[in-house]
This record gives sequence, C-alpha cells and structure tokens, in this order.
Amino acid sequence: MSKKALAGTIIGCTIAIIVAIVLTRPPNGSNWIPTNDLSPANFTVADLRINPADIGPAEATNITVRVTNVGNISGNYEVVFNIDGLAVRTLDIPLDGGETWDVTCISPAGYTPGSHSVEVSGLSGTFTVKETPISVRIDYFAIKDAIGEDDYEDPLYGEIQLIVVVSDGKNEPQTWYLPLEGPDGLEGYEIPDFSRRQVNQRVYHVDSAGDYLKFSILAYDLDSKDNLLTSAEILEALATVIGVPGADIVKLLISLLPVDDDRVGGREEVWYPDEGYGVGQHTLTCLDKNANSNFFVGLSIWSDGEPSPLPLPSSFPGVAENETLEWRMSPNTVTGSYVECRRELLAGEHVTGSLQLTGYYPSLDWDYTCCFYVYDPDGSEISSYRWCEDFKSGGLHHDFTFTATHDGVYKIKVGHTSNYARDLAIVISPYGWQ
Repeated sequence: MSKKALAGTIIGCTIAIIVAIVLTRPPNGSNWIPTNDLSPANFTVADLRINPADIGPAEATNITVRVTNVGNISGNYEVVFNIDGLAVRTLDIPLDGGETWDVTCISPAGYTPGSHSVEVSGLSGTFTVKETPISVRIDYFAIKDAIGEDDYEDPLYGEIQLIVVVSDGKNEPQTWYLPLEGPDGLEGYEIPDFSRRQVNQRVYHVDSAGDYLKFSILAYDLDSKDNLLTSAEILEALATVIGVPGADIVKLLISLLPVDDDRVGGREEVWYPDEGYGVGQHTLTCLDKNANSNFFVGLSIWSDGEPSPLPLPSSFPGVAENETLEWRMSPNTVTGSYVECRRELLAGEHVTGSLQLTGYYPSLDWDYTCCFYVYDPDGSEISSYRWCEDFKSGGLHHDFTFTATHDGVYKIKVGHTSNYARDLAIVISPYGWQ
C-alpha cells in the first residue's frame, strides 16, 4: 500500500473511533449503564414491622414491610398481607429500578383476644389482642304504661317483673331481676304509670370479653304472684341457647310466660368486637306487646373506668309536653261534686297548668264555691296551693303551679257545690295525669 493510501486509512479509522465514542457516551451526570448490562425488575421484601403489637378488640394495628426493586428496569410488585392465614389486603406497588418503598396495611379491627399471626411475602410476625374486661350497668328505667288495668281496681298502678340477661357467646350468661327474691319469695314490683326509677345496678361483668355482647331485657305485667318466672326456669331455658349468636332471648323469655304475651317492654341489642362491645352509654327504647314505645332503659357499658350513671330523663320520648283533661261534673249541693287526677312526680319536678270551669249561671241565682286542691304522696293537702272562688257569669279560670317536694304520687282535686252541672277542662304539664 502506498504511503498516501495508508495515511488515508489511518485517518478514516481514527474518525470512526471518535464518532463511536461520541455516540456511546452517556449524557453528562446520568447513571448510564450499557444496554447489555441492564437487569430486569427484581424485588426484595424485608423489615416486617407490626405497631402496636398489643391492641384492644376494637383497635387496629399497622403492618409495614420495605419493598425494594433491585433490578434496573421499573416494574410492579404485589404485596399480600395475611392475618391468621387469610389475605386481608393486596397492594400493587410500582417501583423504578433501585427504588425502595415502605408499604403499610392497617389491619381490620374486631379480632378476638389472643395471639394472631401475620405473614407478608415470606416474612412472619404476630400481634396480640388483649383480654378486655367488660361491665354493664342499668342506670335507670322509665315506664309509660304499667298495663295494670286488668289487675288493679286502681288503673294508675301495675305490677311487673323485670328480667335482664347479658350473654357473650363464651362466658355463662348473667341475669338480674326486679324485684329480687326476698325472704317471702318472689313478689311483683308495683309501679304506677309514667314512672322513672334510678337503678344504678351492675348486671354484668367479665374479665375477658366474649365473641359479642348481647343485652336482653323484658318487663312484663303480672296477673298474680304465681305468674312470676323463677331464676331456675330462666336459667334452664337459657342453657338451650348458650353459644348461639342468633338466639332471640327475649322471644325465649316470652315463651316462658304463664299467660299470654303481657309484655310491658322488651328489647335485644348486640354489639361485636369491631364495635368495641358497645362501650359507651345508651338509651334503649323497648316495645310493648302492641309494638308501642313504652319502656325506656339507660345503659352504661365500660371496659376501663366506670362512668357516672345516666340521669333520669326529664320527659318521656314521643310524649307531648302537656295534655288537656276534661270532665262533666254533676250538680251536688250537699256533699259537692269532685274530680281528681294523679301522677307520679320526682322531687323537684315542676307542675304547671290552668283550669277552666264553665256551665249554666242564672242571672237571678247565685252559686256556691269552687275549689282547687293539691295532695302530696302521703295524702296530706298542701294548703298553700289551695284556691277557692265563687262561680260567676262566664265561668272560672285559674292558673296554677307547684313543685314536688319528694318522690311519689301527687293528686289534684277540683270540686264544686252547685245546683247545676259544670264542665271542667284542665291543661297541665307534664303529660301523664289520670
């Protein structure tokens, strides 16, 4: 080859080498990897963390793992979180080459007390649901209609038995009764309509909560002492449904009644671990045999720290603030003509109202006195509330108010001595006088 030709060849090769170097040089500052050195997406999972490791039944825990793409090419990795062998969540995670993510799953709440296994991509761990003590207390009950019309000459009163059963699917059911069995055996609980009772009675306690918390209550009207259910009868019936979550205990108790369903009020409520076993305070409305809201219960459920009792309600749900009572009063000039109404009041409870007495008034005649009286639970007249006035043209109107000094049944009495019949209308609050 001539020198001239050789020089041309050398120059050409040099240029080709320079061009090749320029074309294959990575951009300034980039992590360039030759194409033939790229590795596919590949993932590692490490560092399983469970926090907190100890929780209550209504609480959740955070389960976290660290996922890294150790390859050079981006890709997706599916993370499956398993608790007690069951997948509770699946996450699809996109990662660039060399990228790391911490992936977290919040566990469901409601696991039963004990140890629970966790598995994520071959990593394993555990968390513990702590034993949870549960207590239930009846704070009060209130009753609109004691349904005593068939049992008493006095329709204001009824006689009931109250049965409470609390069960949880694991521990023995716990029961409470009103009235309690005394030296003379079981007796009915006499109570007037529109009554409220502060009970503050703990009816259930366990050191370790069960699968659920079921509260069942039944109040029923008694026709006689022989109609009372004994604790032995109730426990024998409950033994047939222990551990049956769907068992209707109120229905079971009704089936034991020696008479037709004389339910004054009944209710069944169930709370599960993911609802915190119902921890809190509740006002329950119970239905009577005609499906009317008739019986009301204040209930407290707690695990740590007993709460203050719910106070008695100032009024009955669904009941009007006041009512109008009307009578036709016959003429009577000898002993007088009287009407009366009664209601149970609590100490400090205020009564307000007005009465209107109307009727025939001859212009050339005169009428005897009309009077208004209030009697306390002992049957003594509260003289400071007495009001008397002679009947006159257009009738009589009287506004009244008084405050109960102690618990019990108070009586309002209105009378007149006249040769003529009178129409009496009383507008009064609170509702429930009869």
